[in-house]
Amino acid sequence: MNRRPSKSHATQDDSVEASKTVEIRSMSYEIVGKRIVNDVSASLRAGEFVCLLGANGAGKSTLIRLLANELKPTNGTISCLDANQTYIDLNDAVAFLPSDLSDPPFLTVGEVVALARWNRRSESRDVSTTDLVDEALDLCGALPWRDRKFDELSGGERERAWLAFAMVQDRPFLLLDESLHAIDYNAQKSAFELLSRAAARGRGILLVTHQLDMATSTADRLWVMRGGSLVYDGYAQDDVEHIADLMRHRD
Repeated sequence: MNRRPSKSHATQDDSVEASKTVEIRSMSYEIVGKRIVNDVSASLRAGEFVCLLGANGAGKSTLIRLLANELKPTNGTISCLDANQTYIDLNDAVAFLPSDLSDPPFLTVGEVVALARWNRRSESRDVSTTDLVDEALDLCGALPWRDRKFDELSGGERERAWLAFAMVQDRPFLLLDESLHAIDYNAQKSAFELLSRAAARGRGILLVTHQLDMATSTADRLWVMRGGSLVYDGYAQDDVEHIADLMRHRD
């Protein structure tokens, strides 16, 4: 596999958060004897934006669901570590946004985003859930419609609201499984830039996407899967033609 060291763009102010790492070691996943993910080893660091690419059926969604702790590996391990190599519960480290979310009826955008905080308490007693929701909505450019019904939003507005839902959970890693596929090009471009800014603030971002052009222009690093294996892990701006070739092939 092609592997090169990554470049995190987190600032020094975010160094404590950016020291967290999700480590994948020799991980495989099988269903009734069929191997879907094959011996994957990689690291996802807080403070970097990684795009996961590959043809349909390459194993991308299964890999991200494994990282989200929705599936258990058949072999290998997934662990989250801080700078002191202390283990962190994966459930406390990862926020996951799947591709098949249904729009909640009757609720406003602000109410939906607030639901993401129901089982979490702010580290500061001076910060209310309302303030945290407004901050996440503002970060995602969704604050103007916080009082609108969620199911009245356009496609681009809806994706920004769901991103705020993930952001407000305040976990160091954000995993998105093709969460931007249903919106138009300009809305996707804006969302990629938003995720890049979130990584610059210390969040680790892993996005499943087919948009190679946007990935190479905004992400720090690319992972490419083929036939269940991770066949490329390197800088987003390197070997673009080779990456495109890997994405075209299915094993």
